[in-house]
Amino acid sequence: MARGAPVQHAELRRLRLAQMINRLHGGAVVSLWDLGDLDGPAEDLIFAVAIDLPKRQASAAEIERQRMTWLKSHPQYGEFGLLVN
Repeated sequence: MARGAPVQHAELRRLRLAQMINRLHGGAVVSLWDLGDLDGPAEDLIFAVAIDLPKRQASAAEIERQRMTWLKSHPQYGEFGLLVN
C-alpha cells in the first residue's frame, strides 16, 4: 500500500477510501464503517478523483508551461499582442 500497489484486502481498501474522501472534503466526513454500501464504480470514481485527476492536472500544467515557453521564444508572437502574461 505504501508503494502505491493496489490494495486487495477489503478492509484496507475501505480505510484508504475513507482517508481519500476525508482528504478531498478537507475534514472528517466519513469513517471506515460508513463505506459498506459503496459499490465498485463509486469506489473507482473516488480513487480516480483522488489519485488520477491530480496527476493529469499536473501533466496538463507542464504541457501548458512548455507551450508558453515555446511561444515566448518567437519574437513575432509577442509583437502582435497575442502573448498573454
